[in-house]
Amino acid sequence: MNGRWRTSAVLGGLLVAAMLAPLAQLGRVAAAQLATPVPGAQTWSILVNNISPSDQNWSFNAFYPDQLRAHPGDTIVFTLAPNPQALHAVHVLALGMTPTEYYQGFSGGFLQADKLRPGEWQRPFFMNEALSPCGREGQDPCLFTNILGDINLGLGAGALVNPPATGGDGNTSFTVTLDPALPIGPYYVTSDADGPTMNARIDVVAPDQPTQTSEEVEAAAQRQYQGDLLWLDGQDRVVGPAEASNPDGTKIWQVDAGGSGQNKPWLSINEFAPANMLILAGDTVTWTNHGPAAVPHTVTGFVGSPDALPQTLQNLNPYQAACLSTSGELQPPPTEGFALDVWNGCPGLEVYNLTGASQPSAPSGDPYVDGERTSGILLNADYIDSPIGEGIPFTSSYSVLFPNEGMYSFACAIHPNMVGSIRVLPKQMPQ
Repeated sequence: MNGRWRTSAVLGGLLVAAMLAPLAQLGRVAAAQLATPVPGAQTWSILVNNISPSDQNWSFNAFYPDQLRAHPGDTIVFTLAPNPQALHAVHVLALGMTPTEYYQGFSGGFLQADKLRPGEWQRPFFMNEALSPCGREGQDPCLFTNILGDINLGLGAGALVNPPATGGDGNTSFTVTLDPALPIGPYYVTSDADGPTMNARIDVVAPDQPTQTSEEVEAAAQRQYQGDLLWLDGQDRVVGPAEASNPDGTKIWQVDAGGSGQNKPWLSINEFAPANMLILAGDTVTWTNHGPAAVPHTVTGFVGSPDALPQTLQNLNPYQAACLSTSGELQPPPTEGFALDVWNGCPGLEVYNLTGASQPSAPSGDPYVDGERTSGILLNADYIDSPIGEGIPFTSSYSVLFPNEGMYSFACAIHPNMVGSIRVLPKQMPQ
């Protein structure tokens, strides 16, 4: 997407209950034994996220289709779309719990692993994952019952993520079988990584009631996807960046770090707008996250050459995937390996800690001189200011003053291909 889009951010909610924060393993459930297969049971397919055009960096934080009818005993396969922007955590909620109810009073997608160690925040994608191996590729389906633990929050998949271009297994599917004794009623699906705007509804109906055909499921998914594509295409328009003048003649330029919209808050435009700018020495650039409520971005780099960005992004990654030992000790993955493989190596004991790079490496507004620099995590302002975001140690905007001429490259350390550059020209002297 070229140019600049201006959209309104939408309040969403997300993740793990604050009352559960001190107990990282509470809410994880043991997978029950599979019941005897039901004659005539069907298997349904739901796509998680969708395909972004090759020239765009879009994330479809949605399920395709987002409505389904199924019988007790049926199996549902959630498959992650091959979108490098995709990272989700499929969570089938217990009967009677809606996504909004699930997220009420929750900690905005972040929690402290240990209240005695301030600052050690996590993205808790794994709180309701089955401890017994199930649901992943090559494993038996997880059995979804209406009673899964002392605190019934449903059953989660942990994190679904595609393998990176550099190699690795990833974790791209989650399969559940509905207990043949499952009560009839509506069951909601959400993503612990995205908030209640990413949701689907599964109506479990009596065996003598009709569902739909596989062809109808596929057609509904395609209609939904085409509608989302049309909306995203409509955001592709060129608008000049907003700016304001200071008394000394320098300017403050406004840049969007991600975008979305009120009528489709599940769609995320993971791009800077504008991505490339030409300014004068002494000007300031302010980046603001206008994306969906729970979608984080960073502004990281400012090294001169784009070739230096990959190492800078690795150095300033705000997240660190790791395993917990059975005694609760953190075991980081090998630095030479693909960190996300930890999600395949210790199912049920994964954590996703925030590093020091989740906070700004220099105060907002400070002049850039040299070296690596990051904004830390930026989130949507309405989200942070809502009751859901209370206590989250992040902001929505970050500013950098550029006193010296040169070329400055930056990127989001979270989303691939979300890159930009600023060329700073010398300030013109009065004649």
